[in-house]
Amino acid sequence: MSASNELEKAATAYALDAVRLDKQGAKGRAITMYQKAIESLLQLVQLYPDYSLNKVYVQRAIAYQERIKILQGSVSPSELRA
Repeated sequence: MSASNELEKAATAYALDAVRLDKQGAKGRAITMYQKAIESLLQLVQLYPDYSLNKVYVQRAIAYQERIKILQGSVSPSELRA
């Protein structure tokens, strides 16, 4: 499996975990998973600048960042360390 496939797979897994945790109300852990998904997506964009899906990856990363901002507005500092 290529490095790009590995990163795509990781980003997808992180995002799925983030959404699951978000729905369960585990906001601090969801934020962590959203951040990992963002990191994986942006790493893909940096490593493969000509890849056709980069625009989608950036859009997803922005959407996850927006969700993090929303969650941070309702997360206590102790939840972030959970």
